[in-house]
Amino acid sequence: MAVLAETASKELGDAMKVLLQCGLVTLLVATAGWASDGKKTEAQNNGLVGPVRTVSTQEGEAKFALNQAGWPVLLEIGGCKECEYDRQGTLTRSGGIVEGEFRGDRYQIARDERGNIVEQVRLGADGEIGGRTLYGPYGITEQNEYAGGVRVFHAEWRYDSNGHLGELVQYDRDDKIQTRTLRQTGASGNIKEEWCYGSKDELSYHILDTYNPKTDVWTWTSYAEDGSVKVEIETQDGKVHFYRQNVNDPNVFGQHFFLDPIGNTQHSFRGNADGTYDDVTTIYPDEKLHNPERLEWRDGTGTLRLKVEYEYELDGLRNWTTRRTWVWTPELGEKTLYRVDMRRLTYWGN
Repeated sequence: MAVLAETASKELGDAMKVLLQCGLVTLLVATAGWASDGKKTEAQNNGLVGPVRTVSTQEGEAKFALNQAGWPVLLEIGGCKECEYDRQGTLTRSGGIVEGEFRGDRYQIARDERGNIVEQVRLGADGEIGGRTLYGPYGITEQNEYAGGVRVFHAEWRYDSNGHLGELVQYDRDDKIQTRTLRQTGASGNIKEEWCYGSKDELSYHILDTYNPKTDVWTWTSYAEDGSVKVEIETQDGKVHFYRQNVNDPNVFGQHFFLDPIGNTQHSFRGNADGTYDDVTTIYPDEKLHNPERLEWRDGTGTLRLKVEYEYELDGLRNWTTRRTWVWTPELGEKTLYRVDMRRLTYWGN
């Protein structure tokens, strides 16, 4: 199957900063999960293995200029600059070092008697509240954003009897509805249909999402208010059959999507208005999808435009401590060292 995607960030503090636009909201949620992911911790989502306590990354200086404008992918993959996690792998601090001082957010976590997260509060460097997220048995139930101690945004998640998201409503600082998204989901969790409405109850999009497990055919169609097709996608057996875009919008909802991994390979796509699509292939050393080895970008004509290779020095738990990024483009003509990144990790003891 395929999944829509707009961001690869897995850090809760970044991924769940939703925006007051239907399409972007759904894209963010599709990546981060409308409900919490009980299979992976936040540390694992950030590409880490083992009981990681802290991560401190020193990004190397680029060896040469590389204009990434218009590319469907950036060279940096995952991770964070300065992060701390609790013993359960939940993020408690995220940011960077500026002029020798930590600048970023801290997270206060509350759990129930079973250890499940029920509340997360995000605090800025000055200790002032920036966000508050509440969780229920199926995932996020409410999210609030603050500025100067005043709530400026909040959203509410509601789930169906099977524990799948059925409605997401976003409100502005005056508690007026800005977007309302309705979703129908099958008992197995596959999305069937979705609608999103704006602040004046105008339709932003209507989506039909179908998947046939017997044939492995997945189709996704987005309709405009007049019923015309805006974007249509069909995939089967790990390949895109076709992409159709009937609106001349470089940021149209549905343009970015990725397929479920097959073995150690992950494909991500960016559709184009002429019906072609860019294919970004990421290759990992094994099916655990940890520490990518190679990335290749081919444009809509199938021409290789970028190749990236990663070399690592690993610690005893196979987290990288040094990463060398090598780049090839037609302009370079040969594989060239682009950057060397280093990081220090500490771990929780027994």
